[in-house]
Amino acid sequence: MIVYGVAALLSMILASALNVRSWDQIDVRRPLVYIPLLPFLAVAVLRSGVGKDTVGEWSTYPRIFEFVESGHSYSDVFSVIRIEPLYYALNWAVTWCGGDAFVIYAIMSAIFLIFMYRFIIEKSTNVPLSLLLLFASDLYMFALTGIRQAAACGIAFYALKYAQSRQPSKYFAWIAVATGFHFTALVFVLLYFFTRRRVTPAGVTILILTGIALALSPGIVREFNSIYYGAVYFGSKWDYSNFNLVPTLITTFVALAALIQSRKIVDRDPSMQLFINITLVNCFLMAISSLLITPIRLYYLFIPAAFVLVPAILESIPYGRQRELVRPAVGAILIAILSLQMVYEVSISNDAYGTWSYQWVFGKETNA
Repeated sequence: MIVYGVAALLSMILASALNVRSWDQIDVRRPLVYIPLLPFLAVAVLRSGVGKDTVGEWSTYPRIFEFVESGHSYSDVFSVIRIEPLYYALNWAVTWCGGDAFVIYAIMSAIFLIFMYRFIIEKSTNVPLSLLLLFASDLYMFALTGIRQAAACGIAFYALKYAQSRQPSKYFAWIAVATGFHFTALVFVLLYFFTRRRVTPAGVTILILTGIALALSPGIVREFNSIYYGAVYFGSKWDYSNFNLVPTLITTFVALAALIQSRKIVDRDPSMQLFINITLVNCFLMAISSLLITPIRLYYLFIPAAFVLVPAILESIPYGRQRELVRPAVGAILIAILSLQMVYEVSISNDAYGTWSYQWVFGKETNA
């Protein structure tokens, strides 16, 4: 954790040093705005190997360049490994140029961080806090297969601004790009139709009742998993029928905080309604996690909504003499809650998806 933690701290310090009066009014075209991204980016692109899927028996998605170097043609590789077209094209280009896996991982890391950072600076009212949440959530450690889903996630969240501004052509074009790296991005097609729907008690009640109904009739979800061709992209079947307690706790606490302050949050910034909706969907999915195939994939796909929603929640809390400790206390609690998954992966879980010891591409392994 040391390497990742230092990078996060430096990025937060640099973001604070920009001395921006209002992040809502920031000019994203200014090069200086991207300086806080550099520590995150340096640590990510100089990392050798990403995730368990590149280690030993966990090679669920074997590295394509190794197949090609061993004499297999790309058509042979494609017939064995089902991958998305843009990721396939990237592997082909890197291998053709004589590169190796490091180049692929560096490019994918850069794609994820650049788009995720752009999403944060455009939507967050407190960028240093959002960067802390990016680190604390464990998503920065690329706990996703070959970081393909991480890249797709970053692009998809960046594209949400076009859904909110009702520019469907641009939105679906970016979602197509994200899907080209990982099919899970197709879920964001549905989000276009829920960008401005205000949360109501009736809606939350329906969501809860639906969750209970699915829990009582698990055959519906399991049948969907058995017939849907892309279900494997929400993970493998290792965690099938296991209730994911930690992600459920995290999403429940964030959803409750957002619902309590929802009216004030949306009155201040109507665009936050979409991120409240995404958080509720994530909470619902984790609640029925025992019915899904590795729901942790969906958790990581939607958790970036909290990166901008938590600052909005804190901004909506009155800050006066009588409540001068309320906002910091709530912030500390939410940060601690969002850190639970990282703590679980690093300290408790024997099946972490990507939080491995850090290894520089040109050096020795370090304690990350």
